Amino acid sequence: MAQIPSSEVILLRVLEALTRDMLPLVPDGHGVEKAAIKSLLDQLDHQREGGSTFPERVYMDIYKLMERRRLIGLESFGHKVEDDAAGGFEWLKHALEENMDQVVYLQAALAKLMEMQNETYRLSRSSD
Repeated sequence: MAQIPSSEVILLRVLEALTRDMLPLVPDGHGVEKAAIKSLLDQLDHQREGGSTFPERVYMDIYKLMERRRLIGLESFGHKVEDDAAGGFEWLKHALEENMDQVVYLQAALAKLMEMQNETYRLSRSSD
């Protein structure tokens, strides 16, 4: 009987697959973001060949992603968040819009995960 991967492993694979699929769709005007995403995918490929343990990689990837986002923000807007004159309501509005996008991505990933999990279960049952 085939071993079914954990839901965390499946989710990470789905998110990686979605990222790889969506990377060509990033407009050329977002070159820094595209390069940062490509760099993270390259690092993921490198880590599969060896390197640090999974939890260490996760936290390092989060740190690197946050640092890249900070640099992208500085390049895009020319100032730090705390120096932004808009502040307050504009930040909240922007955060709400970003979270709405996040809901779409999460729902798409969950739908894909459920589809993969159902297919894995179906295949494991058919091999019995």
